Formats: sequence, structure tokens, C-alpha cells
Amino acid sequence: QKRQLLEAGIVTVLVNAIRTYPTESGVCLQAAAALHILGERAPPVAMEACNAGGVEALLAAIKCHSSEEEQAADSTGLLDHLLLALRCIVSSPCSLSRFRKKRG
Repeated sequence: QKRQLLEAGIVTVLVNAIRTYPTESGVCLQAAAALHILGERAPPVAMEACNAGGVEALLAAIKCHSSEEEQAADSTGLLDHLLLALRCIVSSPCSLSRFRKKRG
């Protein structure tokens, strides 16, 4: 099923949702949870998310939701989901090589 979702472009849609609405808790929570579930032990999903700019989008959302006034319990759960999704993407060799290329 993950392969079908990947081929349908859902990973790019999820990344674009986070990129477009980084301040919307509901959008970020659902998209990050889906990226985590799809990306866990699925390097092609992580690679697609990386190529779609998933690392940058997730970092922007984390930044939006980690301010001092956002430290409520709901925000903590959201940050957990964002970090889990980020871990799935960053654990792929694609993400590491992409950032190495930017430096060199």
C-alpha cells in the first residue's frame, strides 16, 4: 500500500501541506503523522519527502510551534509528531547527501 500511495504523489502533497500551512496545528499534525507512518522503514518514501523539501518544511513548522506561548500540552504532541516525521526523512541517505551537496 505504501508503494501505491508513493506513486500517487501523496508524500509530495503532505510535504506541500506542511510547507503551505506551517502555523496550522491540525494540518501539521495530520501531515506529520502520515509522513511518519508512511516513511517508517520505507527509504523510497523518505527519499521522496526529502526531494520534495520535507526537511525544510518540517523545520519551519517546528519553529512555528516551538515558541514560548505554544508550550501547551497540545503543542508538545504536535512537536513529537513533527520530530518523528523529521527523523524518518533525515534517516535516509538521500537527505544526508542532499545537505552535503549544498555545503560543497
